[in-house]
Amino acid sequence: MVLSEMQYLGTAARQVQRDGLGVSLTAYPSRQRQTWHRHENATMFILLRGEFCDESPALGSRVLAPLTAVFHPAGAVHRGNAGDMGRVGINLEPTAAWMERQGISPKDLGGYRYTLDPHETITLVRLALQGDALTESIALECLLAPHEEPKSESNAWLQRGYRRVVETPDWTLQSLAQELCVHPVYLARVFRQRYGMSVTQHIRRSRLIHATRLASGGDVSLAEAAIEFGYADHAHFTRHFREEFGATPSDFLRIAKGCKSSSIC
Repeated sequence: MVLSEMQYLGTAARQVQRDGLGVSLTAYPSRQRQTWHRHENATMFILLRGEFCDESPALGSRVLAPLTAVFHPAGAVHRGNAGDMGRVGINLEPTAAWMERQGISPKDLGGYRYTLDPHETITLVRLALQGDALTESIALECLLAPHEEPKSESNAWLQRGYRRVVETPDWTLQSLAQELCVHPVYLARVFRQRYGMSVTQHIRRSRLIHATRLASGGDVSLAEAAIEFGYADHAHFTRHFREEFGATPSDFLRIAKGCKSSSIC
């Protein structure tokens, strides 16, 4: 099955196309088992709520968590399986006209891939929630193939530290430095040089994202999730969230209200 421009195997709650770049907020039904299909254009799906398993001959099966994404090149065969309460997410679709206007080719968009770091997708979610047009720079940064940095020992340990914090926010500068076998002062300096933020800010962002993910499951409130991840109260949590992401955690949960899922693979 070939899906044409802005066509998805779900229900579009909101669709807009600006200068050839399509943005669709799409809900997929409970326990959906899609047929194998491919899209006329490349698509990036950002999961907002629920859990789903993306399957492809290229990369096999992968279950994505909320605030992570999958990029399907044009013509890539795949299918998605939803949980008991379905899934909700944002589909980004760069059309041929949009790419021509940007002076890029399908090759520049890269291959089938997963974006498992929620820090890399949350800006796009924020823009979608606010209803703003996706800027050229944000769209290009997200959709172009990732830049491959030269492999080096220093890059390896620093990237490992970054991923540790993404996986769990239970770190301090001192404990992360001990884990990586470096001095805290050295870690603080090179981390800021590499990522443009402090280790402490990275840890705080991770706490905010993990708490929002926990609340997105529907079993606990935002206030309970905030306390679970070390915040004194809901107001403190919301203030920090707005400072980091320019929106409230309630904004993120409201757009995907009522979607919950269970094991699907």
